[in-house]
Amino acid sequence: REASKKLTADIYGKFADGKIANFPAVTRLSAKLREYSTEIPELKELSFGSLEARLRLENGNLLIQDMTIDGSSLGMLTVNGSVGSDQRLDLKTDAHLPQAISGPILAGAQAGNAAIKKMSGSLGLDPGITPPVDDKKRIIVPILIKGTIDDPDPSGDKARAGNLAKGAAGALAAEAKAKAEAMAREQADKLKAEAERRAKEEADKVKAAAEKKATEVVKEKAGEQGTKALDALKGKIKKPW
Repeated sequence: REASKKLTADIYGKFADGKIANFPAVTRLSAKLREYSTEIPELKELSFGSLEARLRLENGNLLIQDMTIDGSSLGMLTVNGSVGSDQRLDLKTDAHLPQAISGPILAGAQAGNAAIKKMSGSLGLDPGITPPVDDKKRIIVPILIKGTIDDPDPSGDKARAGNLAKGAAGALAAEAKAKAEAMAREQADKLKAEAERRAKEEADKVKAAAEKKATEVVKEKAGEQGTKALDALKGKIKKPW
């Protein structure tokens, strides 16, 4: 620990199919998340599919600039904050609950069932407000982790949950607007294409009629000129008798 106080370093790590063990925050975090959904398992260690982290070691403090843990039984976790040289924790974690857990809860939003009300209430939101979700329709549960490495103390971050919910509502409204605009553009394009098709048909008909008339006139004129030429020729032929 004393040596680390003299070190300054930027650290980047990327791992696949690993496990976080012997870290009490995992057990406490899973227990806290079970208050939001009993489908969350109780954990002593966390297996993951991928972990990517950007860290900075400075004056004995470990600054977590960005950490993403995905493919775990807790879903996806994003973490930032710090671990002090005195082992004190100041972490902000967003737990993106697995789709298998999020889906059934969100499905009851319109029905206003107990599961969605419980989730909204646990996040500190009004019962009528849908919990924040990410682009994969996973419910986001923001958690603050204080305390120490040996004795972590997770708690819900209701302020961030409210801000995320507002952002999610705005995103949903923007998505609905974009879909409506896309449908309007599609309909306008269809009407334009139909109008252009009909205009082309009319133009083709007019052109065909004009060409037919012109052909008839040419044939008629050609016939007249031919008759005149024949008459002139007949006038020049002298009978031998």
